[in-house]
Amino acid sequence: MILIDKDQIRRNIMSIKGTRDLILVVKDNAYGFGLTKIAKIAYECGVNKFAVISIMEAIVLRKAYKDVFILLLGVAPKSFQVLKDYNITVSISSLDEFYLFDKNDIKMHIKLDMGMNRFGFKKMPKDIVKSNNVTGIYMHSYSTNERINNKLAKSFYNMCSDYNKLMHIGGSVMIDAMSSCTLRIGYYIYKDSVSLYGKIIAIKEIEKGEAVGYESFFVASQRTRIGICNIGYAHGLARDQTNAFVYINGRKYQIIGNKCMDCCFILIDENVDLNNEVEFLGKNISLIKFAKMNNKNSYEALIQIMR
Repeated sequence: MILIDKDQIRRNIMSIKGTRDLILVVKDNAYGFGLTKIAKIAYECGVNKFAVISIMEAIVLRKAYKDVFILLLGVAPKSFQVLKDYNITVSISSLDEFYLFDKNDIKMHIKLDMGMNRFGFKKMPKDIVKSNNVTGIYMHSYSTNERINNKLAKSFYNMCSDYNKLMHIGGSVMIDAMSSCTLRIGYYIYKDSVSLYGKIIAIKEIEKGEAVGYESFFVASQRTRIGICNIGYAHGLARDQTNAFVYINGRKYQIIGNKCMDCCFILIDENVDLNNEVEFLGKNISLIKFAKMNNKNSYEALIQIMR
């Protein structure tokens, strides 16, 4: 069972919204949290700028909120009338894209490539940036290093500040970087807002030498009590994780054996009963700990839980 603390999401949004302008990234169904649900929370917190990955997400958002700014980060369709009708701003990374959308009078934001070598212009395209259809310029960080991010933010600001366009820097890692630019974030607002719980759905006693799970990954060295829980790799657990643990009734217990798609095995004692709640992520286990146990970073772990 996945629990989402909406109040924590509100607090996370307001911790940023109170100090700087914000574009909230709600791509991929708001990271699995639900596009309209998260947009509603953010809108109530005063957020009026959003970024999405697909035209369908943009349309859903526009139908819900007529007055917000919507940036399409993904590939823009050639349905120019749709873009106009729904007042959607597109991202561009090439001159060809600029000329195509400019002649059709579509609003654009220029993406600058500041070192990731993914999308964007390597240099400021000075011959097009002054166009009235270009309303913003943005970049995305490639690093988690604070020193690098401060340097990137300052460099970006110096490149763009003369053009009187909306400037935004992306990535939750940029929260502490230069505050002169609008901050574009997604992942950060879900910090400490998600819990993952299961239940003990079966209990077995196995003898010394008996194995548990696929490939007999765990073999009992003595008579052993095993709890089977209804959370598996379909819920974000690594199939072959080691040194992983959960909490049951306030006590710490080890996960053993290879995971199944919809269940896992836990080494338990007499204090654990059928239908007891099992904490995988919550008050005793942070997202960082959960991610480490599952051989992921926090971002990957969150996405896999919510997908």
